[in-house]
Amino acid sequence: MEKNRIEEIENLSLAFQPIVDLSSGAKYLEFEILLRNKEDNSFPAELFNDLIKDEHVYSEFIKWFKSELIKQINNHPNYRFSINFFPVQLNFESTWSFFKDMSSYSSNIIIEITEHPEPFRDHFDIEDNQAEFVINIEKIAGFGYDISLDDISCGQYSLEFVLKNIKNIRNLKFTLLPFRNHEFDDIAIFIVAWYNLAQRHNKRFIIEGIEDKELSQSMLDIGLTYQQGYNWPMFRDLKQVELCGNSQ
Repeated sequence: MEKNRIEEIENLSLAFQPIVDLSSGAKYLEFEILLRNKEDNSFPAELFNDLIKDEHVYSEFIKWFKSELIKQINNHPNYRFSINFFPVQLNFESTWSFFKDMSSYSSNIIIEITEHPEPFRDHFDIEDNQAEFVINIEKIAGFGYDISLDDISCGQYSLEFVLKNIKNIRNLKFTLLPFRNHEFDDIAIFIVAWYNLAQRHNKRFIIEGIEDKELSQSMLDIGLTYQQGYNWPMFRDLKQVELCGNSQ
């Protein structure tokens, strides 16, 4: 099993989803890195679930990922890359070695602490580990990284939790994806409240899940200039950014 999983790591690839600032002409200068299978371009959920159960296999994955990330930064030094980490990954020594080793590139890297439902929450419950999690956030910030909290207002990232960690957080990200089947006016109330909180604390507020120009404009109308989603192209090769003119 371990050998097969290590071999599967070589079949992974990176994709790059722009985070655009519509107040600056929507130039592509910041990207969230998405992990994908080379074969079908899907997120390798089964493989990843096994990775976070095995320190050795996970360390091989981090080694591969670090190598790929360094290539991208060296080839595109003017770009910033947002990297997702599940809270459970903070339990591994190889994660902290990664943070230390990559700290010289911290100006190019945003550490995005994501919060997702099953199967990953089984491995680490933030509510039961809040004190430890706060310490970990402070340690990451100590390496010089900007930190994003992903999926605020969903799951365990409550207002109380965000306020406890606000001093070490640079970005608050609100995703629309879990609320597709709800009335927009109901959701908009909370979007505006989170945006106002970010403004009050001088944090960036990023709205995620923007899938068409109409939705993008409706967010822009309420002042949300930082946006992310399939309304903009996702890149498999960042050389394509220059080819498309680096704008929407």
